[in-house]
Amino acid sequence: MIARWISNFSLLLLATCAAASSAGEWLQRLGEAERSDDQTITQVLEDLQDEAEEFPDEEFGFQISEALDDAREGLVPDLSEIRSRLRLYKSLEAETKPGANETASKILSRPAFRDSKSAAQSNWLSRALGRIADLFQGREPRDVAQTVGGPANVQWLFNVVLVLLGIALLFGVVMLVRHIRWRREAKGKRARARSGLLTEEEQERSLDEWLEMADRLEAEGRYREVVRCLYLAVLLRLSEARVIRFEPSDTNWEHLRRIEAANAPRGVKYRRITLLFDYIWYGEKPASARECQVMRRQYELLCDRLREAA
Repeated sequence: MIARWISNFSLLLLATCAAASSAGEWLQRLGEAERSDDQTITQVLEDLQDEAEEFPDEEFGFQISEALDDAREGLVPDLSEIRSRLRLYKSLEAETKPGANETASKILSRPAFRDSKSAAQSNWLSRALGRIADLFQGREPRDVAQTVGGPANVQWLFNVVLVLLGIALLFGVVMLVRHIRWRREAKGKRARARSGLLTEEEQERSLDEWLEMADRLEAEGRYREVVRCLYLAVLLRLSEARVIRFEPSDTNWEHLRRIEAANAPRGVKYRRITLLFDYIWYGEKPASARECQVMRRQYELLCDRLREAA
């Protein structure tokens, strides 16, 4: 019962969120842009990026940003994932029309939320106990007694059901407490991970050592760690060139603010690789050779720009 209630309540929240934007209109605009020219596709992706916060998915914003970068570089952007997510949001929007309140009413009218007219006067546990009492002590007591073997057995069965309900309630409370504790521990781990880019042991590694480690890890297929090594190499290379000051205890976003405020070489997509690193490393998402290639290409571009400026 609790699992079904949570599932339906999650659907209600998701449907309400999906009503914030019109995914159908964006699908239509993307289709028209693909039949037009590259400049139109770029403009539509820029507009969609501005509205990405209206959709309940952080990964969706990253996919838009990646496609937009490809379009600006003159490449053909991959819009398949963007269209798939927009179709999902469009299907959710169909449930939210003509308004979120009406959608909520429809969802709340499902069997998992319906109950007797006395729902406003008692909680689910008291209703359940009341129904059991009605079953065994109210109507048709003779039939019940005959089924289970007599009035004494009826009372005994009623007590067993009460005990089972108590055990189920206690189990639910224990699981809820464990879930809350797990969420807090996971949040604490993420907070500790974001407290700095390097541990004390890692602070002794040089730029060349990070690059060598990236090559070795890529050969082993450990792409998440490769992305981290190459991102740190970018920051250390900027520090060697005295463009920024690298602080191991600072976060990637603090370093990005320093890069954007400094006279950093142009053409390198610092914000994109910071977002990619944050999404893969701190978001604990899987990476592939493609993400490693993006990081390596940006690092090599930075080295070229620094040599040109020297």
